[in-house]
Amino acid sequence: FWRCDEATGGVGVELSDRVAIVTGAGGGIGRAIALALADAGCHVAPFDLDATGAEKTAELARAKGRRAMAGSGSVADRSAVSRFTNLVAVEFGRIDILVNNAGVLLASPFLEVSEADWRTSFAVNLDGAFHFSQEVLPHMVARKGGAIVNMSSWTGKKGVPNHAAYGATKAGLINLTQVLAGEFGGHGIRVN
Repeated sequence: FWRCDEATGGVGVELSDRVAIVTGAGGGIGRAIALALADAGCHVAPFDLDATGAEKTAELARAKGRRAMAGSGSVADRSAVSRFTNLVAVEFGRIDILVNNAGVLLASPFLEVSEADWRTSFAVNLDGAFHFSQEVLPHMVARKGGAIVNMSSWTGKKGVPNHAAYGATKAGLINLTQVLAGEFGGHGIRVN
């Protein structure tokens, strides 16, 4: 998994033929992450609520000479996450990388935060990472290696007015990341 970069003498990660699931990859940051991984040699599995966007990301990865399989659904829907993870494992024979990028920002003054917006924020930003991590980690443990990247925010460390739900979910994601890093590091799995 590790290689020495001869040009700089530094250490890098060998990504050729690794398989990466990227959530929220139908556009924006998620698409950029998926395509950067494809540029580095990864085969990618973009997942997004927007089926058309996820497929477009897969097409762009294929144009780079990589295998790609798009999936659509909500990261908040455990059954959709489970189905997609199983399809990726069957199609590619492995899952090496998970990028929990899917997120939603519903900003409003605290006294105006609706119950629905609070629940949606947690369902997407925190439950989504929980669902995908629980589905992917058994594959990584079996292979004795892998990497999970959870996209959090500085608002998870410092409270920002009008961001109560978002900040709370990102603080939870930071803690979940630390827990998973400690729990799975001994299995050769990095969680950042």
